[in-house]
Amino acid sequence: MTDQVFASEGRCARRLVIAHVRGLPSAGRLNHAEDTIGGFATCIARNRLLAMSKLHEFTPEQVDAAIEYVRRHGAEDRGQTLSYSRVFDAAGLPSPQNLHFGGESHLVTEFMEQFHHRCRQQDMPPLDALVVHVAGRREGFPGGGYFRVNGQVDPLAERAKADDQVSATRFWQSQLEQCKAWGVRSRRGEV
Repeated sequence: MTDQVFASEGRCARRLVIAHVRGLPSAGRLNHAEDTIGGFATCIARNRLLAMSKLHEFTPEQVDAAIEYVRRHGAEDRGQTLSYSRVFDAAGLPSPQNLHFGGESHLVTEFMEQFHHRCRQQDMPPLDALVVHVAGRREGFPGGGYFRVNGQVDPLAERAKADDQVSATRFWQSQLEQCKAWGVRSRRGEV
């Protein structure tokens, strides 16, 4: 996204220009902006959410940036899991929490589906298996969309049968292992 996306938002656009001139973080680094300039970040978050909800699409560059982040900080780092927030930040997107609170939770699912399919197109393992929730009842697990895109029952769904829960969890664990093994080969320059 470019700064022009925010031009229609009046006061917030002027603040963005001022921040850019002063060398403060731009909209692409929302978490850092929150730490640095407080209330300005709320303005950025709202504008990023508005721009994103109007488009309902993600650029290949955003998806690739997220994949690269997960590759380097997840798969190549002993198959570590990463939070949705960090992945979305790496892509320059609003945090999943902002999307959920803004009534745009389907955008999280859509982005992660594109992430999943892009990994397959690039002959990579399903790196989306490494992206998990860090709080709440799904803590340590990927979202329900991860299981749907893989043709599995969500093991944390209220009506999931015990056999389906076990099967889906084993499936996810096998994908985690795939990502970890691929990450070792990638780190060694073998892929």
